[in-house]
Amino acid sequence: MKENEYGHKSLLTKREREVFELLVQDKTTKEIAQELFISEKTVRNHISNAMHTLCKEIRSETFFGNGPLLSILFLFYFL
Repeated sequence: MKENEYGHKSLLTKREREVFELLVQDKTTKEIAQELFISEKTVRNHISNAMHTLCKEIRSETFFGNGPLLSILFLFYFL
């Protein structure tokens, strides 16, 4: 089990986090693909997988058990 700098197991893979970091910087899928040396389809797959994981997690009690800040951040960025 890998943990991030805060000691919590990350919900997303390293690559999914990299894609989302670029996405919130208002980069297009094409720009993200070029920067990460992957195809645009792979970028879309990472976004889709991450959204599936996050939506599944937000519906579970464990998500809200991680603290209100995480819940608020999710709602702010993804809804």
